[in-house]
Amino acid sequence: MDKLSSNRSFGIVFFIFFLILSLFPLLKNNQVNFYFLVTALVFLVLGLLNAKILTTLNKYWVKFGYILG
Repeated sequence: MDKLSSNRSFGIVFFIFFLILSLFPLLKNNQVNFYFLVTALVFLVLGLLNAKILTTLNKYWVKFGYILG
């Protein structure tokens, strides 16, 4: 397996992903999806402050990528 991306980068990428998902309903004049927004904020906080917690998720994400590839 290749080297894992940094946990900080992993957290920030998933923050952006869930932020987009939370704001997507605004395109159809609906409300922000707060579940995705909270999830995005959790990834941001973990990615910036305590990136070690994301190690397991990062490993599974890389394995998932290899399975898809």
